[in-house]
Order: sequence, then structure tokens, then C-alpha cells
Amino acid sequence: EINSEIDDARREIDEYQREMENSRRNLAQAKQEVRAAQRRIERARQREDREERLDAEENLRDASTYVIDAEEHL
Repeated sequence: EINSEIDDARREIDEYQREMENSRRNLAQAKQEVRAAQRRIERARQREDREERLDAEENLRDASTYVIDAEEHL
């Protein structure tokens, strides 16, 4: 009985650790996407390309929202 509970607890800890690692990877990817969107915005500003800038700003908003959501779940 005790061993079964210990095994269950270990499985839960392992699952939690896997979920945390996945969350960290997703957060890192989202932060990379934010940086990429910021670079695109800057390049578009330099070229004064309105359409690309608007697309990049939308990508930045989406990626930033994902970062915020991911950080809340860590």
C-alpha cells in the first residue's frame, strides 16, 4: 500500500517535471518569436514598409500574449 502510494507520487512528480520542461521550452520558443517579430518591426520601420510592419506588430502581439500565458503557467 505505502509502496504503491510512493510509486504514484513519483509518477506524478515525473509528469509534473515533464510538463514544466515542456512549458520552459515553449516559453523559450515564444521569446524567440517575440525577438524575431521585434527585429522584423525594426527592419520594416527602416524601410517604411507599412504592411510588413503591421504584420510584424501582429506577430509580436501574438507571441507576447503566448509568453505572458506561458509564464503564468510556470
